[in-house]
Amino acid sequence: MPIINLALSGGGLKSFSQVAVIKKLEELDIKINAIAGTSMGALIASLVAIGLDASAIETELLKLEAIFDKEKYLLKPSSKHLPFTQEKLVGGYVDGEIIENILDTLFDKYDIKYIKDVKIPLAIPSVDLKSGKLIVFVSHPEIYTSIDTVETNIKLSKAIRASSSIPMVISSCPFKDYLLIDGGIKLNVPVPLLRCYSTHKILAITAKDEVETLSDTPGIVTTINQVYKIMSTEFDIYLSKEAEYQINIPVGRKQLSIGEGKHIITKSTEYVESLNIFDKLKSD
Repeated sequence: MPIINLALSGGGLKSFSQVAVIKKLEELDIKINAIAGTSMGALIASLVAIGLDASAIETELLKLEAIFDKEKYLLKPSSKHLPFTQEKLVGGYVDGEIIENILDTLFDKYDIKYIKDVKIPLAIPSVDLKSGKLIVFVSHPEIYTSIDTVETNIKLSKAIRASSSIPMVISSCPFKDYLLIDGGIKLNVPVPLLRCYSTHKILAITAKDEVETLSDTPGIVTTINQVYKIMSTEFDIYLSKEAEYQINIPVGRKQLSIGEGKHIITKSTEYVESLNIFDKLKSD
């Protein structure tokens, strides 16, 4: 049986496309030895690590999407921003604790609480806003070799929340003396973390499109966004090349809104079926 390690990039709703690759790996009976994921990729990697198949992962993702669509959590600022509240949010207008609580409910169904409870070795990166250090949450520290700061005694929901705390959107995640933000700031394609788990070859999955050409003279906000897109795209390409195999699924810039999850998975499945890389994965 072919064996690989799987690196899942962050990408918001675009990361739903990764389900198509997981489904294909199952069809070909290619075993995932270890997995790492950043931001939304951290959630999908966690669902793989607890033992769910692609169909169950898709079901859980679409349920979560429906919850966020109904409650509009990503559209309305938290009441913790009001002047009279004692507990204040840092780094974003969406309360990350809401995300953590929703994930707690999800993982309770599978009798999972801490990251160490998962079945497949898992690594999730985050970044400490105070120091700029990469903080890595791992499920199997006894087989993980790294010079990074490693934590293992953490709820799985909090690790995912930390890795998904997009600056200026989702509030930073306090943990110990850290103030944690999106792991994609330093490691959106977490290939290096898998080198710390084993020597098996790595498949990196991303969902990047070409940087959009601006038609007008950009303002300050547009300029900042464009610079970030250029930098992150180039860094993702660099990190992906560190893997033996790479799959990029060009989801499209317009397919970002809540409610597009099923469409993204369907179109990505069609795209994945057209790829030849799986023949090589199967033979290796």
